[in-house]
Amino acid sequence: MGRKSSPLPDSLDPVEIAMDAERGDPAEDSPARRLLLAQIELIGDDRRHRRLQILSERFGAVLKVMTGLAGLVVVVLLGMMIWNAAHDRSLVITAFRSPPDMAAKGLSGDVLAAQVMDRLGAIDTDATSFRAAKTFQGDWGGDIKVEIPETGVSISELDRYLRSLLSHRTTIGGEVFRRPDGQITVNVRTGSLGSHSFTGPEADLDTLLESAAEAVFKDTQPFRYSKFLEKKGRIDEAMAVVRELAETGPASEKPWAWAQISNLLELSDMEGAADAARMAVQLDPNQGLGYLNWSIAEIFLGHDEVAYQTQKRSSEILQRGGGGLSDTGIKIGATNVGGAFQAVGDFKSALAASKRSLGIDVSYMSVSALQPNNVAYNLLGMHELTAARATPGLLSDVTNAGISLLTNGDTAFEYWAAAELGDWPRAEQLARASLAVMEAKHDYTSLQAARIWVRGRLALALAHEGRFAEAQAAIADAPADCYHCQITRGQIAALAGDRPAAMRYFADAARQGPSLPQAQLEWSKALLAFGDADGALRLLTPAIAKFPRYADLREVAGEAWLAKGDARAAARAFAAVDPLTPRWGRNHLMWGEALARQGMADQARVQWLAARGMDLAVTDRARLDNLIKGGR
Repeated sequence: MGRKSSPLPDSLDPVEIAMDAERGDPAEDSPARRLLLAQIELIGDDRRHRRLQILSERFGAVLKVMTGLAGLVVVVLLGMMIWNAAHDRSLVITAFRSPPDMAAKGLSGDVLAAQVMDRLGAIDTDATSFRAAKTFQGDWGGDIKVEIPETGVSISELDRYLRSLLSHRTTIGGEVFRRPDGQITVNVRTGSLGSHSFTGPEADLDTLLESAAEAVFKDTQPFRYSKFLEKKGRIDEAMAVVRELAETGPASEKPWAWAQISNLLELSDMEGAADAARMAVQLDPNQGLGYLNWSIAEIFLGHDEVAYQTQKRSSEILQRGGGGLSDTGIKIGATNVGGAFQAVGDFKSALAASKRSLGIDVSYMSVSALQPNNVAYNLLGMHELTAARATPGLLSDVTNAGISLLTNGDTAFEYWAAAELGDWPRAEQLARASLAVMEAKHDYTSLQAARIWVRGRLALALAHEGRFAEAQAAIADAPADCYHCQITRGQIAALAGDRPAAMRYFADAARQGPSLPQAQLEWSKALLAFGDADGALRLLTPAIAKFPRYADLREVAGEAWLAKGDARAAARAFAAVDPLTPRWGRNHLMWGEALARQGMADQARVQWLAARGMDLAVTDRARLDNLIKGGR
């Protein structure tokens, strides 16, 4: 009988075959069981191996990430060092060489360099201007440091190396040595800009270091050095520095140099100052400082038309970013924005601008202290005298000498307040007090302001008092190309009854100031006083169209219509004034008269009662009282 064949296994997997055999063979030492035990041991070892392998791979991945991060940090740090080096505009002073005996006394090279650094910092602090730091080619803006070389390789050495390759820094160095005659010499070098030597006794070391610091500052920051000299009263030296910059400096510096020349000339020559400022804006039409200085010079010359045009241009430049002015310069300019509104009689807009400037902290030329006066002047322009006088911080005392270069201690507020009330003796007194303050100072700017402004105010007060010869003498020295001076001459002639002379002066003023309304206003008032209401309206109609926000033009037109007997047209004119100057007492007085002439007694009384609570000249208040009592 043949052998019985074994059945075929269900699986080819040896483990599964062994498991089937082990179920059929219960012996503890069967081949199948030994195979399974060996397999279990192998599987355990494999799992441990695999766990170790996974941990190893994960650790390797972490190391790679950490290595990558470390590399990224290095790259970032290096990038920052390169960026900082490329944008470094600092002034670096390397340690000076000094004699051993001086070093032994504590005056080592790094100490001497530090002393020069301190002096440069002090000069820089005194060299403030309206110019923004970013406009300087070699600006180091107070960033001054002493550099002491290190040995070996370090991060700081790498940073120094990068800055030497990439920076725009200015590096200076020098030495102090003894001469055979016992004196000492301080040498200072500013690289390609040159070197300077200063010699004197050792006791004068501080003075020699000061001279060295000034030389460095002049070489590296000529515009700022000129400002420093100006602040120290060394005007001739300041002018020499900035004229050299205007003639031989880089093209980008020349407009600023001419603007500074203009600023310096305002102390002695206003026409020259205007010409220099004009040169600045010719070289750079967006030169904010040039326009600012130009407008100041033209105001002092009495060239109101040019001053107005430059103020407008300055305002446009300020709105577009300042034309290179510093934050302080922009604030100064912003406080004058209302001047352009004032020039065309838009006191309501000027008032809003001046209120925005309140609280601006600008100590230069006492600008902060003068802001309340700008508010008060605009309120006075709107004929709100009580509100103007109540302005917090108002400087109303004309004997408050020297508050500012721009006003020369002459606030003029109380003068115009007296004029508003028709108190001309008081106005004369105030004009004389202001004139005495200015003439006592004996400086060019004060005398120029007295000639252009204050003598005209005195003349106007005298004319209103009927003292015409004195009035003409007071204004005789005023130039014929002064816009408001010619207007004052016209007013004096009109008050004296000299119509041909008055018309001639007003016409000349109107020719000088085609963009300004004051000549037309006073001209029309004079024509109305001469009984020529038609002539007044011929002037006023186009002027109102051109200057729609100048309330005074509309009020005089209303009076002209009343003089012609057209009360309805007059009432319309007075009503149009009200939105522009709602608390003008005289306008409400005359408005009431126009309504009364139309038989509108109740409406007239409303206007008169309103006027009673407002500011009025003495003669107008007496007239108002009579109208109210008369029941008209």
